[in-house]
Amino acid sequence: RPSPPAGNGPRIASLNLHNYFVTLDRGQPVCGPAADQLCRGANTALELERQRAKLVSTLLALDAHLVAVLELENHPGEAPVEDLVQALNQRAGEGSWAALATGPLGIDVIRVGILFRPALVEPLGEPLVLDSLALTNPLGYLTPAGTPDELNRPALAQRFRLDGDGRTLTVVVAHLKSRGSACDPLGGDDGLQDDDPLQGNCNLTRTEGARALAAWLAETEGIAPSETLLLGDLNAYAGEDPLLALQAEGWDNLISQHAGADAYSYLYDGVAGYFLPFSRRHTSS
Repeated sequence: RPSPPAGNGPRIASLNLHNYFVTLDRGQPVCGPAADQLCRGANTALELERQRAKLVSTLLALDAHLVAVLELENHPGEAPVEDLVQALNQRAGEGSWAALATGPLGIDVIRVGILFRPALVEPLGEPLVLDSLALTNPLGYLTPAGTPDELNRPALAQRFRLDGDGRTLTVVVAHLKSRGSACDPLGGDDGLQDDDPLQGNCNLTRTEGARALAAWLAETEGIAPSETLLLGDLNAYAGEDPLLALQAEGWDNLISQHAGADAYSYLYDGVAGYFLPFSRRHTSS
């Protein structure tokens, strides 16, 4: 793979950890914030050791100032992210890496997070979380019908100071509903809207989640949309409704702008696609 781009600017990356759990999966419902869900991570200590080593090597090779991570165990405490930071610092040196301390986010068995290098970037203020309590009208981010299930996982926002010049950037990490299981918020699966073959399963749930995310970023005090980078996994390809909904709200697809229509950042089951990022385009009032 090519080396990370050269330059003095901040390097910000996004990485799906593919279910990084420190609670071993023994087939019992002991994971999640309430310790009542099945685990998804390693089955044995050896498997966890191998997973940890591969992730640490990947994270260090990215040479990023900050990494938005997904599919982190949504533990009642900070054990999974502390475990990963400890492994990073064993390789990179004590204090080289740190993580935002958020505690559990939402009710799902996985959550998002942010790893960063304290010598290069500094978090400012407390993290902000988009969940069922964050919006004036919270229906959209959970499911279109507002059921208790958080099909779209809570999003995380944190403002950072980037350098000695005082530049700041708000980093937002989002992980919308997966395409792999059905949604039933309206009494029937909301997948293929109008029988459109270009839209994936649970298209409406993800699209409403994207719209709610844009609304939350626009209305939340302390977030300047023009200084915000949206990362993560919306579980949608470039031509699907969730990404088009964000663009309709004024967010620019940076991959499309800078890497072209054929860009991709991962392969899944032989299909190429890409994570975000999006940035808010500058508008005048």
